[in-house]
Amino acid sequence: MLTDDGFLDRVNARGDQLRAGLEQIVADHGLSAEVRGPGLMVGLELGDPAVSKGTGLAFAAGLLGLDVSRVVAFGDGENDLELLEAAGFGIAIETSEPSVLAVADATCQGPEAEGVAAVIEAALDALDSTA
Repeated sequence: MLTDDGFLDRVNARGDQLRAGLEQIVADHGLSAEVRGPGLMVGLELGDPAVSKGTGLAFAAGLLGLDVSRVVAFGDGENDLELLEAAGFGIAIETSEPSVLAVADATCQGPEAEGVAAVIEAALDALDSTA
């Protein structure tokens, strides 16, 4: 069956139908969503358009009595745009989406190089040297 002529075309066509159906449901209910992936490998992220990682950061900072302008945030995907914009300093993983790189104040290496940990360690080392 996997070797049938046109099998992958049929799978991808079915995925396109699924994607279109999901996009319509999302639109009908006024949700924010990202539908992605080839063929039947469809990923779907749903959310309230009024809520983002940025609004979550502002809410959490308020509860903790923190000034959001003094918060550093890391992100790599489209769903991190508002987070990086809301934070005082936004750092994108170097392999991030171009739109994420565009709003970031700086970049760091990815998970394979433990880039986030390296930034945090450098910041802690800098604090230690001033103490």
